[in-house]
Amino acid sequence: TQINVSTEQMGGAMERLSRGEVEIAITTATGLQSGFMEAHPIFSIPIFPVVHKDHPLADEDQLISEKQVSQYTQVIVRDSSRFENKQTLDVIEGGRRCHVTDFITKKRIIESGLGWGGLPEYMVEEELKSGKLRRIVVENFELRQSHQYIIRRFEGERGIVAQDIWQELISRFV
Repeated sequence: TQINVSTEQMGGAMERLSRGEVEIAITTATGLQSGFMEAHPIFSIPIFPVVHKDHPLADEDQLISEKQVSQYTQVIVRDSSRFENKQTLDVIEGGRRCHVTDFITKKRIIESGLGWGGLPEYMVEEELKSGKLRRIVVENFELRQSHQYIIRRFEGERGIVAQDIWQELISRFV
């Protein structure tokens, strides 16, 4: 038995599941094909915009307009899917952008003061407590919950190990 674990960004996990390249995915329900896939909610992740404490936007205590925030670089994780309609959640149109391939790199760029962007709460808890990062409130970038699901396709043969992994994940999270 060979188990491969990989990470994808944005729509990449759902795309790989849709194509039958993976048996199980933990991802959002964006692109979920009901009747074709089985999905169970497992947890939600709060996501909100942050900046380094010395970034010019860190001094703003009120709602920051799209016009104002677009003067600064927004760090965005590039969607790893090949879908034509790539995800554009939390992207402020018309502003400067820096695209990265993963959330760790995004966090490091924001921590260095080179931009701003939305990050999952669990990734920035310590930095917010220490004061290294600050939350900001940006027009049309609402605090949201990224709802995560464990998903598999209905069709296809499943081996004993894949079935056991699915059952273990379901018993732990659902």
